[in-house]
Amino acid sequence: MRALLNRRKPKSATAVGVAYGMDGVALAAVRGGGRDALPCLTHATHIPMTSAASAADRIAGWIADNGLGKCRGVGVIADGEYQVVQVEAPAVPATEMRQAAAWRVRDLLDFPIDQAVIDTFPPPDSAQRGQQNINVVVARRALITERIEQLTAAGLALEAIDIPELVQRNVSARLPEIRGGHALLALGADDGLITVFREGEQFLARGLDTGLNGLSRDAEDAGETLLLEVQRSFDYFESALSQPPLGALYLYPAGPTVDALNEHFTDNLANVAMRTFALGDLVQLDAEPPEAGAQLLHAVGAALREEHKSR
Repeated sequence: MRALLNRRKPKSATAVGVAYGMDGVALAAVRGGGRDALPCLTHATHIPMTSAASAADRIAGWIADNGLGKCRGVGVIADGEYQVVQVEAPAVPATEMRQAAAWRVRDLLDFPIDQAVIDTFPPPDSAQRGQQNINVVVARRALITERIEQLTAAGLALEAIDIPELVQRNVSARLPEIRGGHALLALGADDGLITVFREGEQFLARGLDTGLNGLSRDAEDAGETLLLEVQRSFDYFESALSQPPLGALYLYPAGPTVDALNEHFTDNLANVAMRTFALGDLVQLDAEPPEAGAQLLHAVGAALREEHKSR
C-alpha cells in the first residue's frame, strides 16, 4: 500500500511507529537489524490521550528526550478513524486508480468526498474469486492533516500514515512461517484485530469488539465470543475465499490472560497450531515495553514498515 501519506524514505537506521488509539498513543522506536539479527526495540512508551494538544506536546517531548528527531516516522490512525471498502476495480491506469475509486465509494460515505483522503490496495490474486476488486481506504482529510502536522512538528521525517490491518501485516511477515499460512489475533484493552496471512499476502482483516478487559472481567463469556469470531473468520477464509485451512493461529500479547484463551482455543479449534507471542519474539528489547496490547504491537509494526517490501 502506498498509504494515506507516502514520502521518500529518509536515510535512518531507526524508525518510529506512532499508533493512535481512542485513549492514547503508543510509540515505538525500532533500529533495523543486520542480515542475521532481529531489529531492536530501543524505546517505547504509551501516552494517555487527554487532548490533542497535550498529546502533541508529549509526543514531541518524548521524541526530543530520546534523541529521535529526524528518524523515519510512520503514523497509524485508530480504528473508527477510517473505512476500508472493497469495490470492483475501475478499468483505469494505476496512476488514475485513486481518483476513480473515490467515485466508486462517494455514495457510501457520511461526508463529502472532497473532504476525504483516498488510497487503494489490491486483495491477493487468489482471493479475487473471478472478479477484479480493489480495497479503498477512506479517512477524513482534516484528521490526516492534523496527524501529519503533529508528527512532523515533533521532528520525525514522516514516511507514511497507515492503518492497523496493514501494519499488522508487517508483524505477520516476521512471524515463523507455518505451512498453510496463519491468522494473527492481536488484543487491545477493549477490542481486537484478526488478520489472515499466507505466502506474503494478507487475505482478511476483521475488527473485534472484545479485548483484554473483557477477558479479565469474564474469561468464559469473552473467550466464547472470541472463539466464535475466529471460527467465523476461518469459515469465511475457507468458504468465501476458497482457500485451504490455515496452519496456525498466533495470539498477542502473551501473558496469563491470553495463555488461558490459548488453552480454550486449543480445545475447540481442531488441526490449528496455537501460538502466543510477545514483543521479544519479534524484536530484540533494549527497552522494557509498556503494557499497551495491540496498540504497541501496531506501533512496532509501523516501525517495521520498511522491512516489508511488498507494498
